[in-house]
Amino acid sequence: MNEAVYRRPVGWFNRSTQHQDAQAAAEWSRFWEYANWNNLQILSVDIVYHFARQGTKALVRLHNTEYLRDAWFWGLHVQPQSVVAVQASVGWGPHTNRHDVLYIGDRYAPGVYAVVAPATVAAARRHLSG
Repeated sequence: MNEAVYRRPVGWFNRSTQHQDAQAAAEWSRFWEYANWNNLQILSVDIVYHFARQGTKALVRLHNTEYLRDAWFWGLHVQPQSVVAVQASVGWGPHTNRHDVLYIGDRYAPGVYAVVAPATVAAARRHLSG
């Protein structure tokens, strides 16, 4: 039995992916412009290790650096591998006994001003790398 199987042309798929990646790169660019214009810190969320009613504990790094540090996001559940534009302060972490924990926001305001989702970050990197 020889049944015909419909296959989407490869060129169509590549054009669609390239277009989506280009849109992601444009979003990435707008994100950076917004963060720079508003003097916000850009953080990459590497690992989320605790969700609570009041917020999220995560390991983050200043974007494009290797140094991981603990962060507490007040009132927000962030996704691993996302990139966020924030206003942060540094303080003592009672659970880690460290003096360099980043506190994003406070009890009354989250402090995250823009987020780029993990899939968008990946697509923008694909587009910008060639």
